[in-house]
Amino acid sequence: ICCLLLTIPHLQKVTCCKENEYLFQGRCCALCLPGHRVLRHCTNFFPTLCGRCAGGTYTESSNQLPTCHKCQLCNPVTGFRTVKKCIHTHNSVCTCKIAYFCKEKTPDGCLRCKKHYACPPGEGVKEQGTLLSDTVCHMCVNGTFSWRYSTHEPCVKWRE
Repeated sequence: ICCLLLTIPHLQKVTCCKENEYLFQGRCCALCLPGHRVLRHCTNFFPTLCGRCAGGTYTESSNQLPTCHKCQLCNPVTGFRTVKKCIHTHNSVCTCKIAYFCKEKTPDGCLRCKKHYACPPGEGVKEQGTLLSDTVCHMCVNGTFSWRYSTHEPCVKWRE
């Protein structure tokens, strides 16, 4: 990394900093560690003052943020469950609950979970739903039946 010093009478101004620093008002300040945020930027007399992220917030990398990120809520009402709890250094990790699948995927996980479809009477389960796919149903053929809604039962043969 190269740095440029602007030479002005009685003042030197830095325009780039080291990897673990950030530029603030012409000086290089130390970044705050993961799990922390900037309470006060550095000055000529004091280093950067960092504070730990409060409960329900986090930062995953070294930063110059004035506020920590809000933790993601894995809401069971919308079909989610928590895989990894949010702490000051990382966000929550959510996945879909049992009997749900991810309807809208994102690079970081899932945006929307949906309950597995229940095959109606007269249709049986061809493929059970998974975390990534919905139930696949098919019509029961002659000699087989399905008498109730189900997310896991195939068509069964009639008995004599």
